[in-house]
Amino acid sequence: MIIQNPNIKGGEPHIKNTRLTVSEILSAIASGLSINDIIKRCKIAGVIINKKDIIDAIYFASSKITNKYE
Repeated sequence: MIIQNPNIKGGEPHIKNTRLTVSEILSAIASGLSINDIIKRCKIAGVIINKKDIIDAIYFASSKITNKYE
């Protein structure tokens, strides 16, 4: 689930119960990491996320772009 909280990362959209932002997820994907790579790297860093969290982040970003151009 993607949420925004002004007290976390300056209100940037992020995965609930983490400080991992949508923009960080998108940057990781743009750099060539797979969803599984992102999950593994997060786990190593002590952040537990799953495939649905990443898909939610992509959908969130996509919906913002779509709404901007409608």
